[in-house]
Amino acid sequence: MLDLEMSGLDPESERIIEVACFVVEADLTPVPGAEMCLAVMPEDPGVLDSMDDWNTRTHGESGLVKRIRENGASIREAEDAVMELLREHMAQGAIICGNSVHHDMRFIRREMPMVADFCTFRIIDVSSIKELLRRVAPDGPRFYKRSDHTALADAKGSLDELRFYVEKYMSTESD
Repeated sequence: MLDLEMSGLDPESERIIEVACFVVEADLTPVPGAEMCLAVMPEDPGVLDSMDDWNTRTHGESGLVKRIRENGASIREAEDAVMELLREHMAQGAIICGNSVHHDMRFIRREMPMVADFCTFRIIDVSSIKELLRRVAPDGPRFYKRSDHTALADAKGSLDELRFYVEKYMSTESD
């Protein structure tokens, strides 16, 4: 499971400011001790001062901006931490999973190329599952989540949401 917080949505001009990653088994059980989360100081600290109103308010209220300014890791340190976790617990070709993770991958390809290279092109995008179910089962059960827009809380929320969809919509028993 992976989630990023970014200074904005454009991977060309905005930067990763927090990364969280944890490993789950095939049954969606987290692997004990296989979790990391780091606030990331952009190479240009001015990125934090030029965030739009929504990002300034959201990341200010969550305490992320303060954590970045006080003890933010460099993007290289963050990439190394993710790679250490992946190499310890996963094989080359790891599948990334999360909400709108295809968008996070745009930032990862640009700022964390070793992580992008370690992972397969296949992803499990929980947001896509949600959108599919809204269309094929419009009256079916809905997952309601709360988000404080911190990477680790969002990644854990994505796992909860995925578990909900598996439990409510997908048979996991053999015929």
